[in-house]
Amino acid sequence: MNYLFAYLLMGCLVSAVLLIHGRMIRDDDDDDDVVWKVLSANPAYQTLVSRILEKFIIPILLGVFLIVFWPIALYMKYKTLTEEKEYAAMEEERKFKVTHDDLIEQVSVQQVEALEMIVDPLSAVPDLPFGHLNTAWLQFINNMAEGELLWSFNSHFTPGWGCGEVRTGYVVVRDDAIRVWFVSTMRTIDEK
Repeated sequence: MNYLFAYLLMGCLVSAVLLIHGRMIRDDDDDDDVVWKVLSANPAYQTLVSRILEKFIIPILLGVFLIVFWPIALYMKYKTLTEEKEYAAMEEERKFKVTHDDLIEQVSVQQVEALEMIVDPLSAVPDLPFGHLNTAWLQFINNMAEGELLWSFNSHFTPGWGCGEVRTGYVVVRDDAIRVWFVSTMRTIDEK
């Protein structure tokens, strides 16, 4: 009898912890409000029986279920948390990063601007380095501090979906550490 009491007491504690944790991580933009508005607009839901079911009977049955089968609920919560961490790690892995292997050569701002000068005979694009991206380029080079070097790069990147890409551009390097990059071209790699 003591084992049964301890098991049920543990179920109560686990249920309380899961309930508190669920309330803490609940978003303000949760869909519960939308569901509540749709249900309350339904004339069948406005009956006394359906409100008693929703407010009392279902929560009590769920509570009893959690207290009795708390190991399953605890396992499901553990799996959810570990899957969220794995997903976050995969997302971080998929982000584009320039590595030292991608660096081609050290360049000057003047070399880059001469190389990337856009000359459009139809004047659809301004005759400036990088054309429409000139403002972003100027912001990029104005954020360079003294002692930082500009390098060109060519990087192969495979996002989590679709084909791979080849991205080229320029990167700021300081003390052998890559700080920020400016992507000038992205080409999709056809995998045929």
